[in-house]
Amino acid sequence: MCIANTRTTSVCIVSGIMASLGFLQNYLPEPFKSIPTHMDYLGQQKAERIFQVIITLCAIVGFIWGYVEQRFSYTVYITLGGFFVSCLIVLIPWPMFRVKKDLVWQKVLEEKEGKGDTSTQKEKKN
Repeated sequence: MCIANTRTTSVCIVSGIMASLGFLQNYLPEPFKSIPTHMDYLGQQKAERIFQVIITLCAIVGFIWGYVEQRFSYTVYITLGGFFVSCLIVLIPWPMFRVKKDLVWQKVLEEKEGKGDTSTQKEKKN
């Protein structure tokens, strides 16, 4: 399940597409069915950060190289190359995108009997 966030939108779209193609898993040979294909929220966050770093570095290197050579096409080629490399790294659900430790959850707060009833609170305020 993806959380609406501009940072993880591209990863959410791809994971949604992969989830909609789940019926294809029935036609795969048995060894391929055991390969895990999930990515959790922290993995999505890590994938998005890696994507941003690769694109930014390639854009900077491409801009400098294109400026030195006075060819804008070099800038575009290097940036597109970084995009394709980052897609290969980020779009596949590698094991590094799965949490190996347990998440720490907050404890459940119990409501007291008088606080849950909003009608009595409104009467007391008036």
